[in-house]
Amino acid sequence: MKYSLAQIIQLTNDAAKARRLSPLTAEIYIRWIKRFIGYCQRRGVENPGEEALSSFIIAIVTKKNLSGSTQNQALNALLFYFRYALREPISKPKIAPRALIHKNVPTSLSDGEIERLFSLLPTHLRIPFKLMYGCGLRIGEVVKLRVQDLRMEESLLFIRFGKGKKDRLVRLPKLLLEELVIHLRKRHAFFSEFVRRMQSHLSPDNLAKRWANEPIFISGRTYRDETTQSLKFSPLSTSYLQRVFKATLKEAEMRDTITPHALRHTFATFAVRNKVNLRELQEVLGHADPNTTAKYIDTYTSVKNVISPLDLLNEEKELDESEVDSKSKFQLSTWFKQMISKRQSKN
Repeated sequence: MKYSLAQIIQLTNDAAKARRLSPLTAEIYIRWIKRFIGYCQRRGVENPGEEALSSFIIAIVTKKNLSGSTQNQALNALLFYFRYALREPISKPKIAPRALIHKNVPTSLSDGEIERLFSLLPTHLRIPFKLMYGCGLRIGEVVKLRVQDLRMEESLLFIRFGKGKKDRLVRLPKLLLEELVIHLRKRHAFFSEFVRRMQSHLSPDNLAKRWANEPIFISGRTYRDETTQSLKFSPLSTSYLQRVFKATLKEAEMRDTITPHALRHTFATFAVRNKVNLRELQEVLGHADPNTTAKYIDTYTSVKNVISPLDLLNEEKELDESEVDSKSKFQLSTWFKQMISKRQSKN
């Protein structure tokens, strides 16, 4: 090959920074590129191109039984590699086209499921999940929250660099605000003790700046900041929260197909039921495309407006079997017809 693996990774990283990809996207792309390079090396392909790309996609789909979204992710990574890292763009491979993605109905949870779930979640991890449910946040947005993102006086939360690199404001529920105040008091005491033990001689201004930039939810691991060379706590990872969520689902004997993202879906469904304006909901959820937000409305209203003939049959039966005089029967019949007319007018 023209480049070594180290050079390929460097070229991809440079291209990702130039194209302003998120670090997570760059990491995923590099992972797929490494697999592709290894695939080509095992088959003695010296100058991989469209044919090798198509062969690789077909191989991982048939042997690994990947989902359509994962297949498209691999294809996007390799097309990026050829076009921006190697600057040798190739046409979209005809042999291995994009997969059709199954469109899932947004999964929302019932009130009973929400109560059971939060009662079983570890106490110190309930707030991150409550932010997903109470504010409609994505799990990746929760772990990136910093102290400076909280606007307590206004009961607002500032979301920085959400999906699509968009900033937005969301309202904090009163109950969650109180819990966050208690959490931050404990978090600040822990932060102060950590700085003291590290013997960090910071001025009051620098100490305040460092506290403002601290993650709200931290793990037990530390890392050394490349810029300041100071030790800092790593934020909670999304994978850790996902493992905790999955374990709680098992304990609650709930469907194991539910993911933390269902909490965000539940928030959106609740908003639709309470007739929140589509544009306002789009802003709160951080959707670039209003059609993405509209799917919640379409799903809810399409199901809500359909009347089952079985329900009407049951109501007719109840009327026929009621032991009332002829005058009462006439009144009930009139009421029944009016009820049907009202339902039809709503549709």
